Amino acid sequence: MKHLSLAFLLSLLGLLPAQADTLLNYIEMPIEARNLLTFSGQGLSFKTCEQCEVIRLTPASQVQFLEFGRPIDLKRATELFVSKQSERVSIFYSRRERVYDKVTFGSTPEVWVDEITEQAD
Repeated sequence: MKHLSLAFLLSLLGLLPAQADTLLNYIEMPIEARNLLTFSGQGLSFKTCEQCEVIRLTPASQVQFLEFGRPIDLKRATELFVSKQSERVSIFYSRRERVYDKVTFGSTPEVWVDEITEQAD
């Protein structure tokens, strides 16, 4: 019985790394801009890869839009979506509620990250 329990426990441990990402409810999902399929004030949909399932989200009551770390409005965010000027888009959302509250277009330059960190200190 001990060997059976030990074998069962070890098999569960082997599954933990593969399931670790499902433990987080609020996540940042970086995607390629071409995988952001729909985008509007009513919601968005995206895929994490070409063959992956489509994920549909609704907006929170307040959504923050950023372009290279700088705040932008929904109109500019829509322009970026249509033009695909940014190669990378990050969507911050709750997996459980399927609600997003931040969308970033492009990366945040490290120097800005350093400035933000210094301001927080």
